[in-house]
Amino acid sequence: MANLTYIYAALMFILGLFGFLSNPSKAMSALIVGGVTAIIFTVLGLYIKKENKRALTILTFLGALLSIMLVWRTSSAWSAYLMGKESKLMAALLTSAMLLITLVITGLGFSLRRRPRK
Repeated sequence: MANLTYIYAALMFILGLFGFLSNPSKAMSALIVGGVTAIIFTVLGLYIKKENKRALTILTFLGALLSIMLVWRTSSAWSAYLMGKESKLMAALLTSAMLLITLVITGLGFSLRRRPRK
């Protein structure tokens, strides 16, 4: 699970960086979300690797909170795009990708957290 957490962190950083580079004047928040998420989940990956019992619970909780925020951001971006703002398509696609991988890592954290340890 630690390696998946590292991959998730890298993907979030790349998506945030790509969002920023696609519109540097208005997409600073994409870089912030991607960067901060990458740092937090890299640290969580280190704790998961050390088999810290609480790390998966924290990963699941933070993933759920991040998912809630991303649902809001994604729905507002798609809404703006569907109302005629063509410039919001990239933001809608990037936040959708962030939401999708966040839901996957959160679901994995939840299912592995409940599994009995050997």
